[in-house]
Amino acid sequence: DEVDHVVDRQGGGGAADVIVLNQNETITSEYNSSGNAFPLITTPMTIRGNGFTVAMDNQTNDPFRLFEVLNTTFTLERFDTIDHTLTINEDDGGFLKATNSVITILQSSFDGYRSEVNGGVIYQDGTKLTIRGSEFIGNLSSNGGAIFIKNASLLVTSSLFSINNAWQHGGAIVTRGETAISIDSSIFEHNTSYYGSAIDGGLEGNQKKMTINSSEFRYNHSFEWGGTVTWRGWDGEVEIKNSTFWENIGSGESAGFENSDGLAKITVTNSTFSGNIS
Repeated sequence: DEVDHVVDRQGGGGAADVIVLNQNETITSEYNSSGNAFPLITTPMTIRGNGFTVAMDNQTNDPFRLFEVLNTTFTLERFDTIDHTLTINEDDGGFLKATNSVITILQSSFDGYRSEVNGGVIYQDGTKLTIRGSEFIGNLSSNGGAIFIKNASLLVTSSLFSINNAWQHGGAIVTRGETAISIDSSIFEHNTSYYGSAIDGGLEGNQKKMTINSSEFRYNHSFEWGGTVTWRGWDGEVEIKNSTFWENIGSGESAGFENSDGLAKITVTNSTFSGNIS
């Protein structure tokens, strides 16, 4: 198909490859033993979905992810994708695994992806991940039901994280290592995990700053602590402003925000915590 053709010949012209979808696509098998549907992406690439849907429908029942990106830039625009395989990827990143890359996701949706390890949809180690106007719905992983990111910056704007689940940490998002995270004008709802049902941040290195602005966290449920957001780093800074936390459930120590190690600088401004239960 068109996606396979362009990815396979990537970098031939010296400039960024651009793929424009003109129909729905169904991916049924992996490309190689690395567990990816397409060849490793190592040169700049943009995929414009134009609102068409790319579905994973594995006929062999062997789990695989769509993309793996290494040391380059990768952009998805209006890219809607759903995983129909009902299998769990045994590696990091059910949809995308990125290393030392700049990833940008615009007006896209991700539904039903699974990883047995980290990042139900996206696993990223290094550089930058930007998400704008996108939806992550019904994804699953051990850590980071939708996203697991470390040693990078994460910017999320005007996006929805709903019904994502992690068996351990971060029903929607996990951050680790030297990571800065900014959440703006976004909604986290009905996400579940053992620790930090929406976001689990901190640990593994010198954490930078988490900023949450003009966002809403509702109906999230953790089974231990941090009903919505857990910050477990030994350092760093958390700033929450103009945001609402309501009717979240934490079965352990807290339901809204948990600073478990008590050493980060926490600032809360013009925000509401209401109806949360722990």
